[in-house]
This record gives sequence, structure tokens and C-alpha cells, in this order.
Amino acid sequence: MNPPSFLNLLTLLKKKGIERTYPPNTVIVSKGDHKNKTAFIIDGLLKACIDEPNNTLLLYHLDSQKPSVISFINIYTKTPIGVSITTLTNSRLLWIENSDLLVLGNQSIDIKKLMINSYNHVSKSLLLVLKNIISDSLEARVLEYLQAKVQLHQNSNITIPRQEIAEDLNISRVTLSRALKRLETEDKVQRNIRSIKLLAV
Repeated sequence: MNPPSFLNLLTLLKKKGIERTYPPNTVIVSKGDHKNKTAFIIDGLLKACIDEPNNTLLLYHLDSQKPSVISFINIYTKTPIGVSITTLTNSRLLWIENSDLLVLGNQSIDIKKLMINSYNHVSKSLLLVLKNIISDSLEARVLEYLQAKVQLHQNSNITIPRQEIAEDLNISRVTLSRALKRLETEDKVQRNIRSIKLLAV
């Protein structure tokens, strides 16, 4: 559920926007796209990834609990988008033309704040990913990934396929299995056939 401040802005935003609903695993934005719209997340959960041939890395999640904007999608420049964004759950987005959004932003300081907060959230998420890759052990990266999923889904039993986890972390299935085995020996996770239970929340 979105915070009240965002819900208050929806009335203004909907005057210029188009609301659309997407099922899970829908690619909303592909790498290299040229978009002239910005999306505000009303409900749902999405992920942003670097998506190169045979090389994927999860960058951050987008959901309605945090600053809820798929922000700065070519809003000021014609630069192609550098990431792909995919829904993880049923998601409702409000799309607004960038030209209309710039006008609304000049009329409402709250819209400007929302977009700045979203930009800051994404920047912090990217810095955290970079820190994890450079500084953390593989086991720590896997554990932090699982903890983030538990927090997002509010469920300590993680049913995400192992292949998807490996792709999100840009590691092989074999490497992931070794890391999970080590975490299990430390009583931090419990591996099952179709799920992983996080014991150290």
C-alpha cells in the first residue's frame, strides 16, 4: 500500500495519466528503449536489472512501499534506457507523458519531492549493490538478497526458482548451491526442494 502522501498526489496525476495493470513477469521497460513517459507505481513489485546477453544483475526493487516512481526514463534527455524493468507480482502503474509531468512538477512541489526521493532511493540502492559486489563475501551477498526478498514479500519461505536467484546475483547455479550449503551449515537458511527458508532474519 502506498503512503498517504502519494495517494493524495494520485488525484492530480491521474488527470494526465493512463493506468495500466500488468501480470507477473511482464517486461515493462527493456534495455535500449526510448521512453517519453514516466510510471508511478500504484501497487505491485518490480525489479530493475542490467540485462546483457548471458549476463544479468539485479540492481534494485521498485514497490509501492518506497518512493514509487520508475523515474527519469529519458525525462530530460534522449539517452536510451540502460536497464530492464520487470514485474514480479501483479502491478498497477500510472503512466504520464514526460512533457505533462514537467508541467505538473512546476505546479506541485510535492511531485518534485516524490521524484527526487525516488531518484535518491535508486542511487542508494545502486551504491549498495556496488558495495556488496566489491566488499561482501558471496555468502553475504546471497543472504542479503534473501533478506531483501523476505522483507518485500513478507514471507520467510522463499519460493523463487534457484535459476532466477543465480541470474539476479550474476552467479552460476553451482556457485549459488555452494553458498546456500554454507549458509545452511551456519543455520542461516534451510533448503527445501522448491523453496529456501530464511532462519536468520
